[in-house]
Amino acid sequence: MKRLVVQNREMIKEKIQNYFAGNGESKFIRRFHGVLLFSEKEDESCDSTGALFSNSPRTVRNWIKRINETGDSESLHSNKQPGRSPVCLRNSVRN
Repeated sequence: MKRLVVQNREMIKEKIQNYFAGNGESKFIRRFHGVLLFSEKEDESCDSTGALFSNSPRTVRNWIKRINETGDSESLHSNKQPGRSPVCLRNSVRN
C-alpha cells in the first residue's frame, strides 16, 4: 500500500505546535504522547523524539525520568512556577 502524504505539512505542523504551546493540559498531552512514542518504538531516541515534538533531548529525558521515578503519568503535569504573574494577567486584574 502506498504511504499517505500530509498536504501542507509545514503549515499543519506549525498549527499543531501552536496549539500545544497554548495551555497546560495540552502540554501534558504532548509530554504523555512523547513518552508513549519513545516507549513503543525501539528505534526512537530522546534526540528523535525531541525533534519531533520541538523539544530538546534533555527535556524528553526529564519526562522519562519523571515517569520512572514516580511510576505515574500524572507527574507529567506542569508544576506551578514561582514568581510574579505574567504582565497580561496583572493588567487584566486591575481593569
